[in-house]
Amino acid sequence: MSDIRLYFDDDAEQRALVEGLRSHGIDVVTAMDADMLGSTDREQLVYAIENERTIYSLNAGDFARLHNE
Repeated sequence: MSDIRLYFDDDAEQRALVEGLRSHGIDVVTAMDADMLGSTDREQLVYAIENERTIYSLNAGDFARLHNE
């Protein structure tokens, strides 16, 4: 098992990518897995932090703004 722990928010959830990573032993949780679909970017980030996961998102602008806050 990999030390990599990813969290894909609902903007980035691409089944083929998720399954490909999982098939190579990467620990991936999606917003759907975590019952986080429709959550705000801030809530997605909090979930990732609380669960010690690196967030993967296609929503770079909003996460850059959150980082600056």
